[in-house]
Amino acid sequence: MFKRKNSITKNSTECLNNIKNKISAKTGISKFIDINETSAAFSGTKDNFDLYFSVSVEKKRGKDYLSVYMDDHFEWKEWDFKSQDDFENAIVEWLCKRINHTIKTVTEMKRHKYIKVTEYTLNKETNEWILTSDEKVSNLLVRLVITEDMFEERIKEYYL
Repeated sequence: MFKRKNSITKNSTECLNNIKNKISAKTGISKFIDINETSAAFSGTKDNFDLYFSVSVEKKRGKDYLSVYMDDHFEWKEWDFKSQDDFENAIVEWLCKRINHTIKTVTEMKRHKYIKVTEYTLNKETNEWILTSDEKVSNLLVRLVITEDMFEERIKEYYL
């Protein structure tokens, strides 16, 4: 007669702490910049930070899901993963590849054709760039949105 409501309540503060703890366990780094109870940064200073992310809760089809927004304009949605643990682990992997590294991102857009994003990590010992990811998107929706050619190279140092 009465439907039982989902008793699991998503907690953004708990998710933030889980991510920080997993990063500490994986890298040995336990120094973070706490911005507030649901956001932190892993590079820079309190006044000028990078690798910033914030955790919030969003509703989708009546259920609460965690959402993470990164300062590089990436968004992660828990509903794209099998579990909260998988969601957190994907974010931890992404952050760990950047913490205490210098990253070069090359973005290339060809009008009505594709977007290509290539990332390199600087090897400090050899002073050489190592390819870490190379992704190209060329679906119909992307082709319609790209109205001009563009090439951008950005180098960011992610150190505390």
